[in-house]
Amino acid sequence: DNVMPRLNAASSSSSSSSSHHKPVHLLGVGDEASIRLAATKGLDTFDSCFPTRIGRHGTALVHHQEGAEGGNNDGRGDDASTYKGSGRINITNRRFKTQYREVLDPTCDCHVCRQGFSRAYLHHLFKAREPLGHQLLAIHNLRYMNNLMARIRSAIWRDEI
Repeated sequence: DNVMPRLNAASSSSSSSSSHHKPVHLLGVGDEASIRLAATKGLDTFDSCFPTRIGRHGTALVHHQEGAEGGNNDGRGDDASTYKGSGRINITNRRFKTQYREVLDPTCDCHVCRQGFSRAYLHHLFKAREPLGHQLLAIHNLRYMNNLMARIRSAIWRDEI
């Protein structure tokens, strides 16, 4: 949570009129709330290990749904009437052990969700310490972040940010 004051300070120091024509890069901040805030402050590019790091520990980024923890529920995105924000699920939680029919995120278009890898299967991979589980969550989380950035770019083009 100490990232937000530093982000505000960094954006105010980079807001001089001479820097408007140069891209501003933010390194190491990768959670959705910080990226959304940074985009509103005029930062242009982001680089972080966040989506793959949390994937290695069993956390999947998901669009807001029942059972998702935390996240950004501000309703912004492509269409405020359909985008409900985000959350996270920890696939190692016992409740996913028997979710054979549920994919990570039914609204996601990543390879993991499209191919129908179930939450139960992913749970099994993590409990069995199979590296494939880490790889599949990394693929999913990176696609989630790419979709987030597409929504932010779209909002910028529409002059909403």
